[in-house]
Amino acid sequence: MTTLGSTTLENEMDLTLAYKKSILVADKLGLTAATQTAFATAVSEVCRDVIDKATDGLLIIGTAPEEGRFALEAIITYNPTDKIPHPNPGYEYAKKLVPVFNKGFEDGKERVTLSLTMPRSLNLSDKKIQQLQTDLLGASPINSYEEVKLRNSELQQANLQHELELVSIKYLNEQKKEFLSIASHEINGPLTVAHSMAQIALKLDPKTNPALTGYLQRLHLHTTKLVRLTRQLLDISRMETGNFNYEREVITAPLFFDEVIENLKLLCPDHHIAPSLSLDLALLNIDKIKIEQVFNNVVGNAAKYSDPGTTITIHANCTAEQLVVTVRDQGIGMSEDTLSRVFSKFYRGKNERSKFSGLGMGLYVTARIIEDHNGSLTASSVPGEGSAFTFRLPLHQA
Repeated sequence: MTTLGSTTLENEMDLTLAYKKSILVADKLGLTAATQTAFATAVSEVCRDVIDKATDGLLIIGTAPEEGRFALEAIITYNPTDKIPHPNPGYEYAKKLVPVFNKGFEDGKERVTLSLTMPRSLNLSDKKIQQLQTDLLGASPINSYEEVKLRNSELQQANLQHELELVSIKYLNEQKKEFLSIASHEINGPLTVAHSMAQIALKLDPKTNPALTGYLQRLHLHTTKLVRLTRQLLDISRMETGNFNYEREVITAPLFFDEVIENLKLLCPDHHIAPSLSLDLALLNIDKIKIEQVFNNVVGNAAKYSDPGTTITIHANCTAEQLVVTVRDQGIGMSEDTLSRVFSKFYRGKNERSKFSGLGMGLYVTARIIEDHNGSLTASSVPGEGSAFTFRLPLHQA
């Protein structure tokens, strides 16, 4: 069958549309006005019962070859129902208007076929039918209702496509999370061993072979970077799967900072770490390891983006309710665009990507840790003059 028109059957407006489409197709084929009216009326009689008493109705109008001629056909399908009595007046009247009326069951649907053979005098051919199909299916809507209906159908298709894309994205995201988790765990074990061996080798190295010492130092440097990256990947994986747990304890701020500052001096031996602390005996209720990780990430970033020998200032003071820490460097600074997205997962500015290694995870993890401690993290910067990161943590009220 060559389709020349179609419409879904949902309400009374569709009944009018079915009649008009039937008239239009019959007219374009060259049938007489009487034949057009008889065919369209028969189609309408069936469609009325389908609209009133069935669901998922669909009308398709077209032509089919029939013993060297062509037949005009209307096929109405709908979900099986016992609400349409058989026989019923509408169907019986339609049978009188068209030569062929068949009712059956196909592909899980009830199907009514109305058909009439067109005279040879119309001189129809496959080529003419194909051209007519192109003209009718590409024509403007018959009325404003059909225009709205077509627009709604397009929107529904777009929404369906959008939903399918969201499902696909969600699946891919879940696969990515699983891969990150497995890969990070598998890599972290042997990498930690290699990093530890490099540390031990450096301690045992008598330094009688400068070349070997240099190799061990480079091995230690690069395994340190890799260990840091894999642990950040593990952190992100745990965050996204809800397994990023905290073990909080109450500790005095001065004691905690003494430990942190010493570690930071070892972490950044090529920079001058300048603490400026005013802490009194304030208490913090924190996960020490996670907050140390915050300092390592922020100060490590400051060292990464500033020249060796420059100063990294760590200013910390306590208000009545919170600890305020600002880490300031003398590095390359950040553009406004980078500053607006600096805490986004995997984000790295264009200049940073071309000059500095990394995956853009450290500050994302840092922001999440601070947030989970009911704190806040902000950044400010002047390109070419350096950056400052300020985080605030609530004090523990004894």
